[in-house]
Amino acid sequence: MNRYIQSADLDQFQSVPVIQLDRGSYIIPETARALILTGFESLSTRPLPELEDLAAKWQSTRIPLLAIIDGPLAGVLAEMVLLCHWRIGTSRTIFTFPTRPWSGPQSTSGLLRGIVGKDRELEIRLSGRPVEASLALSAGLLQVLVDSPSAALSRAEAIVSQLACTSPNAIRLAIDAVTQGISLPLGTALAVETDHFIRSIISADAREGVNAFFEKRMPNFTGCEGQARLDQPPFNSYTESLLVEEDDRC
Repeated sequence: MNRYIQSADLDQFQSVPVIQLDRGSYIIPETARALILTGFESLSTRPLPELEDLAAKWQSTRIPLLAIIDGPLAGVLAEMVLLCHWRIGTSRTIFTFPTRPWSGPQSTSGLLRGIVGKDRELEIRLSGRPVEASLALSAGLLQVLVDSPSAALSRAEAIVSQLACTSPNAIRLAIDAVTQGISLPLGTALAVETDHFIRSIISADAREGVNAFFEKRMPNFTGCEGQARLDQPPFNSYTESLLVEEDDRC
């Protein structure tokens, strides 16, 4: 059984499974607010088709993925973990990238370059030198570096607690906009971003956020993308103020 984090900020619809990859395949729960992935080192014995299936699953997931890396990752595994949105390492973390980029799922193409830049990518790949934890942190391969796996899990829980205060719908749309837009021409990427922004701002969660602000309480986000009515409070007063500002400019 996978362990679930239970926090004061998380209810039954916001559970966060801690997935231990050394226990085989897993199913992403529909109600999960995020996934914490551990045991990457055990994947080194898995056949390549299985790793590609796993990477494709991460690629299509629109919930935050938090990777805890407590050991060396080489080759395909070093490329795969870059699909995770947060990478939390320990003093034992080491990345070793292959000379040729992995030709796995399309969205992994260019991930290393996008994080470290073209010149640093060439240096890492052509030299074949391992990237140890402190350098990985400064290069952006890790966002967090701690001393032990228990400290890494604590940091992951803290990040999840912050995410629990945010609209699940807004998080999904943000991840989708970045995932799509990074490989698109600028104009197309901006169109995707605009579309997702509009979908977020007119959602039921957006209405709940504005209501909570005016009522001085914590919002109760449901993650529903249902469209809010812009002609009803609190949006009607906001849209009217925009029209007044537009009239003043004219």
